[in-house]
Amino acid sequence: MLARTLRVTDTAVCTSGDYERRSPGPSAASHILDARTGRPTTDLASVTVVAPTAMAADGLSTAAMVLGRERGLAFLEDQGVGGLLMSPDGTYATTAHGLGEDA
Repeated sequence: MLARTLRVTDTAVCTSGDYERRSPGPSAASHILDARTGRPTTDLASVTVVAPTAMAADGLSTAAMVLGRERGLAFLEDQGVGGLLMSPDGTYATTAHGLGEDA
């Protein structure tokens, strides 16, 4: 599912998601684990972050994925970066900082 396309300059875009690397079998758990519980993340399919560097965007997208939709969105807002948090049902939320210019 294509949620957005972006045109960016002098910035980085990274996505963390569970749709490519899920454990096999009927339980099909995410490969992204919450270090606090040791359990897979559950309420997001992906998080895309626009940040000044790829290292920041990558780390922030994974952290927001672990935190979940509500806390992850608040976390990205606090960091002052653009973010899109996608739920498995295709609904999504974006930060007030935006994701940059639509392509």
